[in-house]
Amino acid sequence: ESSVKNIGRYAFATYNAIEKVYYTGDIDGWVQIQFADANANPLYRKPDFYINNQLVTTATITVPVINAYALNNCKSLTSVVIADSVTSIGEYAFSGCPIQTATIPTLACGSISKTNLQKLVITSGENIPANAFKNCSTLTSVTIADSVTGIGANAFSGCPIQTATIPTLACSFIPKTSLQTLAITGGESIAENAFNDCDSLITVTLGNSVTSIGANAFNGCDNLTRVTLGNGVTGIGTDAFLRCFKLVEVINRSSHIAVTKTEYENGCIGCYALSVSNCDDTYTTRVTTDTDGFVLYDDGTDKIVVAYIGTQTDITLPATATKIYHNAFYANDTIQSVAIPDSVTDIGYSAFAYCANLTSVIIGDGVTIIQGNAFNACHKLARITIGKGVKIIGTLAFGLDYENLESITYNGTKAQWNAISKSYDSIVINRSSQDLHFYITCTDGKIKLF
Repeated sequence: ESSVKNIGRYAFATYNAIEKVYYTGDIDGWVQIQFADANANPLYRKPDFYINNQLVTTATITVPVINAYALNNCKSLTSVVIADSVTSIGEYAFSGCPIQTATIPTLACGSISKTNLQKLVITSGENIPANAFKNCSTLTSVTIADSVTGIGANAFSGCPIQTATIPTLACSFIPKTSLQTLAITGGESIAENAFNDCDSLITVTLGNSVTSIGANAFNGCDNLTRVTLGNGVTGIGTDAFLRCFKLVEVINRSSHIAVTKTEYENGCIGCYALSVSNCDDTYTTRVTTDTDGFVLYDDGTDKIVVAYIGTQTDITLPATATKIYHNAFYANDTIQSVAIPDSVTDIGYSAFAYCANLTSVIIGDGVTIIQGNAFNACHKLARITIGKGVKIIGTLAFGLDYENLESITYNGTKAQWNAISKSYDSIVINRSSQDLHFYITCTDGKIKLF
């Protein structure tokens, strides 16, 4: 009953078979009950917990004090919101709860079970303790309020965070191994090298409070495709976006700087861009990621594959794709086989270069140009099929190893192959002896490559 205020020690110590607990009050009333110990709370036996006949899966708590053992072992509780009005949380209040989503003040950081935590929102408070969420292996999303002024060592160490919405203060505390989406909401300066070589990062959005981006801050972020600058940015450090080969879209809200395509100014932010927007509030993003992990840029005419963040080893590009951007799959160690549909007409420079585990490539008949280095240094490539529509094969488009190469098949005739614009080094095959030879199989016979 909601009238219960205190439950004495060992009250339920011998009740091992409790299956359901019903409470007629509300969650705020329950957490104010004073449980003398763990055995004073019937939830300790992991029964189903009902408040007003509703199974408790979520809890929003607003009262100032949450007493010890309040929701200890509440096995159905997966989401909790602890209001900023809460000032005290007793020991073991949430111990054993399979909480997946937590919206809490910093006060509660030490109280939430980390075993199943996936999404964390820190709404208020100043300090996140050291080791607070260390090695929380399920935590993929973190939001930290701008009110936070201190974060202890290793607070998020070992967490596979994919999405982070944070002030600049927190930049050095977020692991970079899995980070895909970054939003900076507060603070003024992003430090030098803050996210350099963060290979998983896809999008960056900077709030209006950010005024400067340090040198090399995002240098070498291989999969970064879109950056949005807030209206406060006045300076971008040297090489801040150098080697961000897939940064095809820059949305600049700042009137203090002007970004142009292919420029090396402003930290190379526009160096690789297909689209730049300066102070255009009507602009909407042209970059999307499909369910298979292909990142595409749509310019209204072409749908260009600019990156791949999926986990499949054998991939077929989307049938809607028309081009593959430079470096789109560069040094991707995941993919083992690639099928390029007939809808694609252009394979960009170094598009698949240095794909260490790529063994099979099928190039559709719609492809007309294979640009230089497209498949260079793919040392495990064994089977290659080239579509009959190819007109140009660039320098070092294929850099292969003889000992791994099994076949190169061309879908056209020998005459068509000979008509392709190519140079002596369009297809280079490393071999241990000049006496070794290789042939390309056409529809009407074979042609000796060397």
